[in-house]
Amino acid sequence: MLSPLKAVVGVLLAFAVSFFIFFSGALQAQNYFFLPIFLLIAYHTLLMQWQVRHLSITPHPWGLALKKSLGKYLFWLGVIGAAYGIYTHHPFYVRFAPNTATMLWVFLKLYAVLGLPYFLYVEMRRTGRFEWLNDPYLKVLSLTRLIIRRRWQSLRYRCLKSGYKSLLLSWLLRLHFLPVMVEQVYWGTSHSMNALQQPAMAVTYVMFWVGVLFLVDSTNASMGYFWESTLTRTRFRAMDPYAFHWMVVLICYMPFISYASNFIPFPKGDGALIIPHAWFEVTVNVLTVAALLGIVVCTSCLGFSYSNLCYKKIQTRGPYAVVRHPGTVFKILFFFLTIFRFEFAYQWPIVAAYLFWMGVYIVRILCEERFLLHFKEYQDYVKVTRYRLLPGIW
Repeated sequence: MLSPLKAVVGVLLAFAVSFFIFFSGALQAQNYFFLPIFLLIAYHTLLMQWQVRHLSITPHPWGLALKKSLGKYLFWLGVIGAAYGIYTHHPFYVRFAPNTATMLWVFLKLYAVLGLPYFLYVEMRRTGRFEWLNDPYLKVLSLTRLIIRRRWQSLRYRCLKSGYKSLLLSWLLRLHFLPVMVEQVYWGTSHSMNALQQPAMAVTYVMFWVGVLFLVDSTNASMGYFWESTLTRTRFRAMDPYAFHWMVVLICYMPFISYASNFIPFPKGDGALIIPHAWFEVTVNVLTVAALLGIVVCTSCLGFSYSNLCYKKIQTRGPYAVVRHPGTVFKILFFFLTIFRFEFAYQWPIVAAYLFWMGVYIVRILCEERFLLHFKEYQDYVKVTRYRLLPGIW
């Protein structure tokens, strides 16, 4: 995992390059809105390879490397193609995720050309035991062999092992969350590009900066769900097996939040400010953008580990050296400033709804820790960074 500073620099570079390309006309933002995701993946890959450049490498024999590379190339071609098929044919995703299908189609074309050289490069470099044990291709290959040999008892035993259950859960997680995030990237890019056509308005209008920051946040999340690789050390190490944890997380995202909001609406502020003065509005706007910026910095620091219900790597530096869940701190503050700047918000149904939904976020971090405390890396982190949300309190 990259240091927080390098991760944040990568986000800035990815968006600076992307928006330069969009404004130059080399690529159309409408069709290539996902460019920051791809550039961010490339940035992390290059830096991770640079960091391990001094490690001794024992290359695999060419014949074995080519055989395994071809197998992995065809395997992942099938997996990505199946995901593309689901997004383009399932009625829900046809309506909900048309732009995700566009991104996958472009990626499939790139993969067709670059996939085999990529796997050859990976196979010619020594990988650790963890990478070998957690390679999805090898797991599926082992299951396929058991099916061909009709070793049903062994197949049943293998499928019940945590590593194989985690593989299935990780694919289900990514299949659902990828379009949730990528569609936000599409709309965020469209919003930003449209606003930048009026630069005098864009740089002063608070909603422009809110939109840009949400775009960065959804880009970080898209990268986390989309990509795993030996080169970036971003394997899904384990998946949260608790059904209640999944319920708590899923209720915070589309389409489940729409259903939950029928019973307890997510609070929204509107109307007159509680203090009807320009200085108050400016102050609250600055604080709101600052809170959202805090969320984005935290998610940027996580890199590929920014994904729910899984264990990849633990970030222990930057804001994560102060408290264990800094992103949740900024999120609760952001929603408070967004809602309670208005007089209308000070009604018991809105206050109760705010407390309920923020309580859901608190329960989320408790569920996350219940899962992560199974791993020594997180146990060591808890011993060093003692507080969840507020230093010296909790």
